[in-house]
Amino acid sequence: AAPAEGMRVLTYAMALDKARAWLEIADEAGAEAHSLIPEAGPMARLVERLPSLAAVRAQGPIVVIDLGHARTDVVVVHGGRAIYARALARAGKHLTEAVARQWRLGWPEAEQAKHTDGFVASTAMPATSKAWARVSEVMTAELNPLARELRQTLAACRAKTGAVPAGALLVGGGSRLRGLPTWLGEQLGLPIVTIADGDAALLTGPKLAGQVGVEGGALALGMVIDAEAARPLLDLRQGPLAHEVDLTFLRTKAVALSAAVVAITAAATISAWVHHAALRKAQRVLDERLAIESTEEFGDPKTADEILSSASGQVAGAVSPLPKMTAWDTLLDISNRMPAHDKITLDVDTIDIDPSKILFKGTAMTPDEVDAIEAALKAQVPNEQPCYVEVNRGATQQVGDKRQFEFTIKPACM
Repeated sequence: AAPAEGMRVLTYAMALDKARAWLEIADEAGAEAHSLIPEAGPMARLVERLPSLAAVRAQGPIVVIDLGHARTDVVVVHGGRAIYARALARAGKHLTEAVARQWRLGWPEAEQAKHTDGFVASTAMPATSKAWARVSEVMTAELNPLARELRQTLAACRAKTGAVPAGALLVGGGSRLRGLPTWLGEQLGLPIVTIADGDAALLTGPKLAGQVGVEGGALALGMVIDAEAARPLLDLRQGPLAHEVDLTFLRTKAVALSAAVVAITAAATISAWVHHAALRKAQRVLDERLAIESTEEFGDPKTADEILSSASGQVAGAVSPLPKMTAWDTLLDISNRMPAHDKITLDVDTIDIDPSKILFKGTAMTPDEVDAIEAALKAQVPNEQPCYVEVNRGATQQVGDKRQFEFTIKPACM
């Protein structure tokens, strides 16, 4: 199905009381939490970092299924960004409860039995005995509702975004249940990928790769990768929960900082004084040389201002060597003077411009058009000096169906 029209926005919300409780837990542990990061951002970073997902990433979006203890988080990632997310109430604790009911075990014993003897049979991995088949029946009874909700989630994602996952990444503590990746792949019709040994070595380093359960800590590893960026993809610590930087440590550095400021100011002052003294010395040398040179030239010592003022008075009435109009300005002026194209049909053959004479040759359709061109050249702009003192019209000849003309113009503004 095609995605819905308009802009799609992925949002997360969290109760303030719950957020404050998490921040208090971090404070009690001696950690300063700068951000509250939901699942989508870290999982998007994790998908982009895992080498084992390279082939699936090239085929399309990837759905991350984080099977935890109390809930299952689902995040669809495409192009390095989370485009759809949902939290499901079904998770690992329901499997533990089923084991406890079936074999009448306490919670710790049931949890241990789930991890050591839990098994889910599938077509590709069938049960090898009646005992294993019974274990699989108990597990499957609790996993079927989860598979149904996962299929509904993928259908909702396809309806809202148009994204169809090409594969799934299964993480979380519940992902360690034997046979679960194969069974879940058959239920969803998707290839299921788990974190491989090579992925673990890349994420935690070779020393820790065999010592930690990477699949159970996938969210934490994704948060570390997300924190490497300048800003997390999603951060709930905003508004009343915004992180405030504690600058009390500056008080302990106040004396050192003050001393540094004083030292820098003193160094800048000394440097400025040295440069100023050098400039004053150079000024005195120039004044002495100017006095000697002006005495030889004018008979009396003069300052720079006196020499400049006397020189400007002598040349005030001189004609500037710069032209009032260049050849380009003249060409533009002639073009602007010509009548509109709906009044004349003008073809210019030659415009030869020099300071003493302008030669303008071309053709028009009728003698009246030639007269209009002559009138335009002779027209004077009000309150401005005439730039064409003479406009002489040469002989006009009939060339085909056109009239050939020639004007010789004497410029006064060049």
